[in-house]
Amino acid sequence: MQISLASQRRRSPWWLTFGLLALVLGGCGQRGGLPCVETDPGIVERRDEESSPGPFENLNVMVGVDASESMVGFVSQPSSRYGQAIASLHTLLQNKGLPTSYWRVGSNENINRAQPISANQFLTASKAPFYCRRDQPIADYPCVSSTLGQLYELPTDSPESVQAGQNDQAEENSDTPGNGEASRNLKILLTDLEPDDAAVGQISGLISKELKSNPNYKAVLLGVRSQFRGNVYSANASYPTFVYDTAGQDIDQKGRPFFILMTGPQDTVDELVKEFRRLPLDVNKAFRASAFELGRADTVTLDNSSLRGTIQACVIDIGSINRQRPNQDQEKDWLMLEQTNCGENSSSPLPPFELNIPSKSTVSLTGGELTPDLFNVSEPFVTVKKAEIVQNPGGEDARLLLTAVFDGNQLPQGEGKLVYVTLGDRQLDQAVWRDWDMDISNPDGARTQNLQLFVSGLRGAVANDQDAVKFCLGYSHY
Repeated sequence: MQISLASQRRRSPWWLTFGLLALVLGGCGQRGGLPCVETDPGIVERRDEESSPGPFENLNVMVGVDASESMVGFVSQPSSRYGQAIASLHTLLQNKGLPTSYWRVGSNENINRAQPISANQFLTASKAPFYCRRDQPIADYPCVSSTLGQLYELPTDSPESVQAGQNDQAEENSDTPGNGEASRNLKILLTDLEPDDAAVGQISGLISKELKSNPNYKAVLLGVRSQFRGNVYSANASYPTFVYDTAGQDIDQKGRPFFILMTGPQDTVDELVKEFRRLPLDVNKAFRASAFELGRADTVTLDNSSLRGTIQACVIDIGSINRQRPNQDQEKDWLMLEQTNCGENSSSPLPPFELNIPSKSTVSLTGGELTPDLFNVSEPFVTVKKAEIVQNPGGEDARLLLTAVFDGNQLPQGEGKLVYVTLGDRQLDQAVWRDWDMDISNPDGARTQNLQLFVSGLRGAVANDQDAVKFCLGYSHY
């Protein structure tokens, strides 16, 4: 008996070890949890391998201005929003002491690449002489047509680019630390996005190539309505040029759109857009935006910070559904609810309830108009009643406020379900830019030719059929 007891004592550490191992393995499985947004592992791995400097560290900036004749109308009136954008960008970049090169973009029979200009010349882009003026016998600059891809064809380490940046910011950056480190590049293009069909495809391909070569980069397209008086040229030679004048019109509704296209490190682009939006200028009115990024890192998810504890009568938030918990890194992206038969709702059938669910803030929702039919819902007992884009205080960005209706009677009592409410990136693009796109057969100076073609082409070149918005929900009732 003593031998048996001793033998049992000797065995107990093995059983204990086995139990601990099981607990550890089980715990590891739980720590994985439910992801809300799946990200391409290859892209995440490459991003993790890269250093994470501050948004404006080790950064070279290249700013291009579309100098084609179609841009003249934006500067025909003083203090236009377009002129404000030029001054605002110059101020933001100068205040940060960034090495910045400026470029006049366009081509003719003698010019086939962007031409370097000084910071002072960039500021003159708010005046008519900077652009092609066929009506002037002596012009300050040569006439060029719109060739938007030129900025993206410039080598970032070209002598002209380096020299231009050094000339404009030499004093400010002489003592900047980290000059020996590999630089990152931010490219900014101001344009009316009125190239021909071939140029639309070319610039989409060049931006796609840049993003694929730099997995931590993103592109953002900003649109602003501005004062305008001048010619609008057709991208199709079979349709005539027409004159458009915003005098006496509501600029927020009838202003002619111009665009700022940025590509660069994600944190840099996001921060610069926010700072641009903080400026107390008219340029922040009638503002729209779309973001383009590889993988799913830019998918907008819900914000559960205001939906804790007892959310409404007989509805509480809980930590898991069917013993499934959110991934620890994405807990704020999930909302898990439990509805009970209690109080006035103690008898069957269980009454449906509505819940307003906010998203996280993002610039890519600014200006869009969404309707419930645009959303896909993975389970029939949840429906989208309303989708409203709400501008945040200060106007930097916006968030989606989604009104969802839960009808628990469609589920057996005690059963839980995961629910995904999604909005595709192409559906969001359509909602943001639909009423800014011009059909050439119906000329309208308040709209832009080929805009939907450009946005759709860039979206397809970067990544197809991703979720622009994804709300991850769990629901059960007892």
